[in-house]
Amino acid sequence: MSLRDAIAEAADIPRRLKRRVPEHSRVQASADAVSWARDFAPTSLETGPEFLGRMRAAHSGGQFQHVSMRDLRVLIDCVWSDPKDEVLAFDCVRRMRAVDIPSRRLDGAMLQAYFRRFPEEHPRFPDLVTGCLAIAGREGSIWQNRSKSWNLFEPQKGPQTVAMALLNLDPQSVVNQIGLNGDLL
Repeated sequence: MSLRDAIAEAADIPRRLKRRVPEHSRVQASADAVSWARDFAPTSLETGPEFLGRMRAAHSGGQFQHVSMRDLRVLIDCVWSDPKDEVLAFDCVRRMRAVDIPSRRLDGAMLQAYFRRFPEEHPRFPDLVTGCLAIAGREGSIWQNRSKSWNLFEPQKGPQTVAMALLNLDPQSVVNQIGLNGDLL
């Protein structure tokens, strides 16, 4: 028997058994039933208007609890661009803080948003500060001493403390002590 004949015979089995082969598997049917799953597939690390629009839609559509942790890490960095995203920013910080087991990736994303954006004009900036203070307040956190020594998460004192140290001490040493390395540098 040739390969072509074997394929033809296999294709004819459902008809011969008088059974209809389902078009979709049960798994596919279940996935199709969850309409929001398609909308929250993993995204690239793009933080453009399309991503932010998708997060706004998820939030306003009551599907924000289904947004992935990966998307939250991206969102925490870009949600500060528009003060109109006040509730979205609040819920993003709240969800990141509500994770049962502290995550270095979520913590890192929140700290980066604080240092990179420092969105002091945003109405929810105090929530970001509180989130960073919670990270620094965890036992064994490397940010605990840094926070106290440099007033990092005190928006009225921190920038002045760091600026004075940068002007009066070795800048590289200051940056290293604070922990502002990599893209934060």
